Amino acid sequence: MSEFLKKISSSGKAAIYEIRPQTEIKRFIVSTPYTRKILNNPEIHGFEYIHFLRKGVESFLTAPAGREFFAGMDGSGISVLHFLRGGLNFGFVDLLYKCFGFTKVTSSFMTSQRFQKGKRWMIKQDQYRKFALEGVNTVIAGDVIATGTTLKNGFEYLKTLTGSSLEKFIFFTIGTPYTEKIIGKYFRSFKKKNPKFSASIFYM
Repeated sequence: MSEFLKKISSSGKAAIYEIRPQTEIKRFIVSTPYTRKILNNPEIHGFEYIHFLRKGVESFLTAPAGREFFAGMDGSGISVLHFLRGGLNFGFVDLLYKCFGFTKVTSSFMTSQRFQKGKRWMIKQDQYRKFALEGVNTVIAGDVIATGTTLKNGFEYLKTLTGSSLEKFIFFTIGTPYTEKIIGKYFRSFKKKNPKFSASIFYM
């Protein structure tokens, strides 16, 4: 069956669509005036790019669908995983406070620099890792995905550190189909550890 988009909600802030048919991973597309500027104007870069990216995420979080998605959370069980340095551009910790008043969100960090070896992409400079996962059941992350090597590296560490406590993985990306392939690969291992585990991807 061919994939198609089902509109979830639309407002002046953001239009949210679900990619159907549904799979084990929940997949959404978020369209905002700010993220459309980034994608349609590749000359936007630097601080202007970061500004528009964060405004796009904020537009989703403050839209009815975004508020509904985060309903019931208070921030105490959330850790934002930053893939350095690109993950910092999304500004999740500040936006979760600004939009929902979450004051107990923790931050986790890991460096992840790609390099090409032959036809394969590898990771170097991933020596720095600081995870704050005690009492955490939800991990939120964001990155611009090309090959997905960074995401795969992050999941390898999460798999060893979270045990059965992880219930939700929420990922925001300007990305490619590699995103779903890699999250799908690890989805089953996390589901075995915790039957409540779910994963959601928001394509900006």
